[in-house]
Amino acid sequence: MKPAEDRIQLDDQRRRFFVCRSMCELEQATVDFCDAPGQYNSFQIQEYIDFRNETVRYYNVTFKIGDELEEHITTEQIINISAIYNNLHCLHWGNVNPTSHPLLTEAETNCRRLARHYKKMGYHGEIGIDFGLRRDAAFFLETNARINNGTRLFYELQELGIEPKSAYYLLLRNQPLALITDAVSEFADRGQIALRGRTDDRTLILAEDPKPIHAIHKEISELAFAPDPLPF
Repeated sequence: MKPAEDRIQLDDQRRRFFVCRSMCELEQATVDFCDAPGQYNSFQIQEYIDFRNETVRYYNVTFKIGDELEEHITTEQIINISAIYNNLHCLHWGNVNPTSHPLLTEAETNCRRLARHYKKMGYHGEIGIDFGLRRDAAFFLETNARINNGTRLFYELQELGIEPKSAYYLLLRNQPLALITDAVSEFADRGQIALRGRTDDRTLILAEDPKPIHAIHKEISELAFAPDPLPF
């Protein structure tokens, strides 16, 4: 279970995700999640996916659906399992500009088809579509019909006058950023990256060359596949 609302718009900035292994746990989570004072009014229930699979890469495509369909940005997601608040301590690390993959174009095409279907049904607003790529297959994960991490990243890059398709960037939650302070400081001292702190709990890292982004991404990925998920 997870909030249907955009997390940044909520008073409590922590992720209130629950893994429910039975109907009893689902009913209890509903009480804890939605019925208690100050909790969320709406939530969604979906299959739990353990994202720690080194043979799969995960992506997000964002759109804005209005009178026209606007495609915003495709990012690769840096994931450690998924974001669970109270009964599992896991993190969604952030987003990075996508590296090449033979199935990426095909997957993006299918995401556009799905976004057009939402438009045909009358949906207006922001939407993010998540999918995974294996060596020989692309597969759909979920659609989040709301503002999401990729949406905010797109608008921030746009405000900076940066073209996402030609940019090298990392949008990271601040905790994993702190865990690799030495690596980040090394590139920052050389002037190879620029750090932009944000009003939420994330930091945007920008570079003109892909090498520092790939190096930092590699360190983050190694943390993500550590045996024990790190707590918030």
